Amino acid sequence: MKKKLLIIFGSVFAVIALLVILCFTLFALRSVKVNFRTSIDANIPSQEEIVEAGDFSYRMPVFFLSKKSYKKNIEEKFPYVEVINIETRFPGKLIVHIRERQEIYAFIHNGRTYFCDNNLVVLRFVDNSGYLSSQENSILIEGLELGSEEINVGDRLVSATYVDVYDALVENNRLFFEQQSIIKKIIFSSTVDNNTNKKATSFVINTFDNHEFRVYNSDKYLRVKMAKFLSAYSNLYEYIGKPITQDSASEYYGQVWTADMLDSAYVVINNYYNVTSESKSCYANVFPAEKE
Repeated sequence: MKKKLLIIFGSVFAVIALLVILCFTLFALRSVKVNFRTSIDANIPSQEEIVEAGDFSYRMPVFFLSKKSYKKNIEEKFPYVEVINIETRFPGKLIVHIRERQEIYAFIHNGRTYFCDNNLVVLRFVDNSGYLSSQENSILIEGLELGSEEINVGDRLVSATYVDVYDALVENNRLFFEQQSIIKKIIFSSTVDNNTNKKATSFVINTFDNHEFRVYNSDKYLRVKMAKFLSAYSNLYEYIGKPITQDSASEYYGQVWTADMLDSAYVVINNYYNVTSESKSCYANVFPAEKE
């Protein structure tokens, strides 16, 4: 009986030893390659620099590698690099898929102008608070809840008022250069939903043609609401000659829209409500400018 146990334990040990040897030989990390998902420019380092920044554990089994730490190392070293994922190719190779972060937004904080991507990753800053949006640079945003802490390049900021307008517009087939041509500024804020009495987020889009689009409950159905924004923006002047039907208490109610009135009109975008909850259906209503 004792002899049989020794044979069993010996066999198990041999199998374990073989697996360990295979892990550290056949499945050991030998090479790392970088796959660039976007074109390479001055902001993107070379493959060699990226691999060096990752501080990869060569000769270790690929099963036990800490991919999160490699991603963190690369993105901290190179803020303009976003690591999409790190792919394992057996038996011993990693492929780092990256793309370049874009300077989507600019915001002003403590006398500086910061530039960030749509995930609020800070890419650079300038010691100047006089930033103005144009149709060729980053979109100005305001209303982020950032506190008084110092902001550094590479930081990923968190703000309770922020929602990813850029991504919602991309989902509506509007690339960044198209967004730049329309949006002058976005002002984020925290509000209370009058229908539910719950805290909600909202934002205002100011366009280069001086129209204001007020988007409420922006943390819900944002893609649909941005579709309504694009439609309202494109078709605003089709209201000319039609009666004003919003807000029956308004002095404008029943009058006919004119081009001059639409020049100063604003648009409210929100979702409908049913008896018990919010609805996925959304609307965009046009209102005459509010008198001073």
